[in-house]
Amino acid sequence: MRHGSGLTVVEAVEEGWWYTAPVADGRRVLASLTDANLSAARIAHNTACLIDSTVSAPEIRAILIESEFVPISGGFTAAHSSVLNPCDAPGWLAAGDASISFDPLSAQGFCMHSLPDWLQPRRSTPTLQAITMPCPGIAV
Repeated sequence: MRHGSGLTVVEAVEEGWWYTAPVADGRRVLASLTDANLSAARIAHNTACLIDSTVSAPEIRAILIESEFVPISGGFTAAHSSVLNPCDAPGWLAAGDASISFDPLSAQGFCMHSLPDWLQPRRSTPTLQAITMPCPGIAV
């Protein structure tokens, strides 16, 4: 088996973490996650610099070399937490991922799953007239 062949790999580095995983047709996805205020974020729009910066992640870099990784396109997006406000209007309601997202490093999926029953999100009424939460000030 080749180094990292067929595996999803996450590697922590000083300014964030790297992620790579195999996808269809023998291709591979590569992602770098960092905070916008760190120097690592300044290279996010330059694919060549981004690939060169994998030197800080030796496991990821070895996988890219052995898989003969060639980037075919690149992109940049923010992955911070956000809440849609308002998340409802007459006749519609945004729920789940349509209404809220979390920074991938915040472990909110785990935290939400671990909430006691009285804090779990409640179902709306069939007419979507109201959603009630048992504790004011807690957004779920």
